[in-house]
Amino acid sequence: MASLVDRMRGHGRIAVGLLFNLLVSICIVFLNKWIYVHHGFPNMSLTLVHFVVTWLGLYICQKLDIFAPRSLPPSRVFLLALSFCGFVVFTNLSLQNNTIGTYQLAKAMTTPVIIAIQTFCYQKTFSTRIQLTLGNQIVNDKHEKI
Repeated sequence: MASLVDRMRGHGRIAVGLLFNLLVSICIVFLNKWIYVHHGFPNMSLTLVHFVVTWLGLYICQKLDIFAPRSLPPSRVFLLALSFCGFVVFTNLSLQNNTIGTYQLAKAMTTPVIIAIQTFCYQKTFSTRIQLTLGNQIVNDKHEKI
């Protein structure tokens, strides 16, 4: 059994990683909006830059043995890849045409909308814990708007 110190160290690493991810995400949003406003950078070009940087980051992580890639037939990942590409294109388009606050609100509402689609279209059920978390997120988003 891991000692308390080892568990706390593991939780600390997770907390630092989450905080770093949050700060980088916020910086990327503000940088993207600045690029749109001050330089009129085309949406598709910025999306291409995002994909190239993501690929480079994943390539570096693979070379550092942070993860091992798996091979799947293209037919199994095509719809997922297409959805991901569409998500990035449309979130960049949203950022280009909206304020950062509107953009963040729309992005935050992605998860509840996906849960609603899965519930109503695919009859998937979710635990009470997940439902309460989503309810809390929706309430907090409404308070932030006010």
